[in-house]
Amino acid sequence: MRKQRTVFLLVGVLVLALAFAPGGTAAREIRQGDQCVIPADETIAGNLFVLCRTLTIDGVVNGDVLGAATSVTINGTVNGDVYLLAGTLTINGTLGEDLHFVGPVLQVESEARFADDRADLIAAAVSTTVAQGVAIPGSVVGVGYQLLLDGEVGDEVRFWGETLRINGQVVGDVDASVGDSQSANVPQVSAFIIQTLLNVDLTTPGFYLNEGGQVDGNLHYASPHGGDVLGRVTGETVYTPVVAQPDLTQIIPEEDASVPGLGTYLSQTLREFLILGVIGLALLRFIPGFVQLPAVQVGVNLPVNAVVGLGAILVGILVALAVLILAVALIFLLAALQLVDVAVGAATILGVGYLGATSTFYLIVLFFARVVAALFVGRLIVRVTVGDDGSMRVTTISLVVGILLLAALAALPAVGWVFNWGAVLLGMGAVVRAVYQAYLHRRDAILAPPPPRMEPPPLPRYPEEARHYPPPIIGSSPRPPGMENLPPGFVWWDDKD
Repeated sequence: MRKQRTVFLLVGVLVLALAFAPGGTAAREIRQGDQCVIPADETIAGNLFVLCRTLTIDGVVNGDVLGAATSVTINGTVNGDVYLLAGTLTINGTLGEDLHFVGPVLQVESEARFADDRADLIAAAVSTTVAQGVAIPGSVVGVGYQLLLDGEVGDEVRFWGETLRINGQVVGDVDASVGDSQSANVPQVSAFIIQTLLNVDLTTPGFYLNEGGQVDGNLHYASPHGGDVLGRVTGETVYTPVVAQPDLTQIIPEEDASVPGLGTYLSQTLREFLILGVIGLALLRFIPGFVQLPAVQVGVNLPVNAVVGLGAILVGILVALAVLILAVALIFLLAALQLVDVAVGAATILGVGYLGATSTFYLIVLFFARVVAALFVGRLIVRVTVGDDGSMRVTTISLVVGILLLAALAALPAVGWVFNWGAVLLGMGAVVRAVYQAYLHRRDAILAPPPPRMEPPPLPRYPEEARHYPPPIIGSSPRPPGMENLPPGFVWWDDKD
């Protein structure tokens, strides 16, 4: 939750910057299209608003740069602030003031320079790299998967993510919350997806102050396991352990265990079992069909499920990035039209909706998909051993058995990620196929022709036709109302004809 709030804060900074951009009286330039280029011999007097597929700035911008693009390269000079939402941002030139970035990849190359002695870098990115030779005068605030600092930071560093590596000098304090350097579970799956899509090398989670790195202030970091502090720290170093799961190493000490690493292995197994077990049992209790239907699809065609699952994950990530770019583009358009109140309201609504949708997708991929795969495996085991009568009791036992087996395999060193990743792909593919089958069934039900209408037999139109019908049977039952005043000699039927 802390990381999500920080992401929302950084996105909000970018959106509000677009919404409260200078009005029509200030000098400004708007560039939009497929390829936007500011050549080296061009100087823009005011702010630059961009909405492009690719943006290259080789010239000079004497104001701020605001907008969105798929790929941005700044080789020239921007004398104001930079507020950008992009797939990749590469800085080779000179920035006059702060850099604000939201997107997958930010690379501040060794040729980059910051002119203002208080310039900050604020980024929400999967990977943020500050190359050797770069000096950031102010602070660095980041959230994402990794922050790699090989240059110099003139003030403090604050980071929330998986990996923080410092090879350069930080004049101020360092405050970080990082991932587990000994985890081989969910981060492996996330890293594979990120590296496939973005072609970015991700380092091992944890905190690393390498030899040659230096922190002149205090160092405070939180992580499930201690980091590698090999460089120099002038102030105090405070490590805060984060207990994300029951620590069985306190029960089974490593030096007393018959197998090295047994405590860590059991701890990770128990953590995965508890997380998946709580989620799976809750879903099976309240929406059992939502879990059981995809579990049936897992074994229909394993290769197809794996391919469909991988495709669904990749498409989902691309759609999430596209929606984010379109949302910011909408805010940018409203800001350009001077609809400040509408822009702020749209930013709030779209931000909350986007975070909710992406969080749901994350939970489905990394947790629900594995629960579905575990239920399928557990059913196979229970069916072979004790039999499966289709009852809820046997289904619950199957789910627990499958989750226990998946947790034990996923916690294995070196090869555990293979089982984890396989469960994600198979489960996600089964979910997609189950949803598609439900859609086809509903569509066929809607498009099916209505059943033929049964018409009653026609009634006789003439008295002659009535003679061919048998006379009614007169029983001894009381006569119905209205039959007590018939004239004498009245008969029901004329037998003479």
